[in-house]
Amino acid sequence: MHDGVELNFEDIQKEPDPYQLFLNSIRSHDTKRKYKNALDRFLKLVPARFYEEVLSNSPKSSEVNSLAKYFVEFSRKNQDMVNRIIVAYVKKEIDLVKKGKMSANTLA
Repeated sequence: MHDGVELNFEDIQKEPDPYQLFLNSIRSHDTKRKYKNALDRFLKLVPARFYEEVLSNSPKSSEVNSLAKYFVEFSRKNQDMVNRIIVAYVKKEIDLVKKGKMSANTLA
């Protein structure tokens, strides 16, 4: 034991909740709200069939924390596809800005 801190095997084995890790990394309330909304919008756009193809399973819930867990697992299995999904998403968002349907500040 060192300074009252002790690590045990159970603590290390726990699978961290990726959504909670994301939220914990943001200090500003306004930034957290903005990023939560953006992440929610992004994760809901990923078609369930992508998860089926890579994980042989898809999210049973449309809750953002569930979708985040699936997306992280999906990214572990197929980084190339995840990169292509993100690039396609960003291109669509940029197109919305160019068409005046979204503020550039929303994208930033």
